[in-house]
Amino acid sequence: MINTPKEQCSGCGACSDICPKNCIYMKQDKEGFKYPVIDISKCINCSLCVSVCTSNNKIAPLKTIKSYAVFSKLESVRTNSSSGGIFYHLAKYVLDQDGVVFGAAFDSNWNLKHIKIDNSEQLSTLMKSKYIQSSTEGIFHSIKQLLETKKMVLFSGTPCQVNALSLFLKKDYDNLVKLDLICHGVPSNKVFNSYLNIFNKVNSIDFRNKLNGWKRFSMVIDFDNKMRYENSFENDNFFQLFLSNYILRPSCYNCNSKGKNRSSDFTAGDFWGVDTIIPKMDDDKGTSLLIINSVKGAEIFNKISNEVYYKKVDKSEALKYNKNYYHSENEPKHRNILFKYIRFSKNPKFKIIFNTYHTICLFNNLSLRIKNILKK
Repeated sequence: MINTPKEQCSGCGACSDICPKNCIYMKQDKEGFKYPVIDISKCINCSLCVSVCTSNNKIAPLKTIKSYAVFSKLESVRTNSSSGGIFYHLAKYVLDQDGVVFGAAFDSNWNLKHIKIDNSEQLSTLMKSKYIQSSTEGIFHSIKQLLETKKMVLFSGTPCQVNALSLFLKKDYDNLVKLDLICHGVPSNKVFNSYLNIFNKVNSIDFRNKLNGWKRFSMVIDFDNKMRYENSFENDNFFQLFLSNYILRPSCYNCNSKGKNRSSDFTAGDFWGVDTIIPKMDDDKGTSLLIINSVKGAEIFNKISNEVYYKKVDKSEALKYNKNYYHSENEPKHRNILFKYIRFSKNPKFKIIFNTYHTICLFNNLSLRIKNILKK
């Protein structure tokens, strides 16, 4: 029976999917993160849940084959992508082989869930970054069933989700393509929902709108009444909380799926620093860093390479500006103060959450100034 400490559980949901007695389900805790809950009366102590836990099992280190700066030749694809649009071309390739693609999409209530698509017209629902954790409950079983029928499958997710799928399947499949992300960490769904409650009748959410360019992306929310909210990531209050690391999942401060501890064929992310490393590949419209981790991945990239502009890059050089590939974010000293209100409130007000964060920042700045004065 699985008994992973909260600070190590990534919430991947693999334990729930693999349980033969359906005695494990995922439940959101008071901070807004999902954890497994076990019905002990049904448990047969088979330990299958332990065998798929990313915290209890090591992944064989990857050997990177090649790394590229890349962006789509299709202007519409690049515009509607968070960075260079490489996901679109990988997904389109799999769909063109009569395959299916699994990725994260919002439902009608703005819950983020992994879904399956089987045609290019649906691809837009999976494109662009969504900065909350997606539910994968039931997805791993579906993928295994499709793979056994020889269907080609692309799974896109965070590194912990991809590793969880690999542990669940227990073997590699020639017809499975795995894409993971350079991940900053996942924020609290409870905090995100309190943020959305500020707005009425949300029609669409774009975390990474490029109206002011790729480097200074904006949060854009459209409403049913055709009104729009626009704010740069530096000034949007949700992004301030997210990027300050105060609202990340506890396991994200010590992630087990960083660096080479991945099982993906591809790792993709924003190529921050491309303006310094390869200036010709930067026009502020978005450039992806694509790291190829397998022979399978290299073969697929060769088949789509005529659809993108690309330039080979030294991985270590590129990752100087992408520390989240290797490193977890540090847990802020006063994170618990912020979550104290969130834990004890069924429907926390976002204004109070943000004001608490703002007060903590002011206190930290004052403390730092006092320390600097005392050092003189």
